[in-house]
Amino acid sequence: DGINEVFLPIVYGIKEDTYELSIYNRWGKLLFSTNNYKEGWDGTYKGQIVSQDVYSYKVSYITISGDGKNYIGKVTLAK
Repeated sequence: DGINEVFLPIVYGIKEDTYELSIYNRWGKLLFSTNNYKEGWDGTYKGQIVSQDVYSYKVSYITISGDGKNYIGKVTLAK
């Protein structure tokens, strides 16, 4: 249906070159990583759609005022 096809945290006021988004499976294996705040995870690993499950994410960046931000959470992939 084209809705919620990509997991992409929304961030404002960041130093663009400090952004990092990482996605991990339940065993801690890195499935996706990007330094582009406009690029999100589409639920794939090496071109294949991963199984329906709960995945962990980590987002880190520095704001334009110099504050370091780190967020860790879960994202559920549903098909």
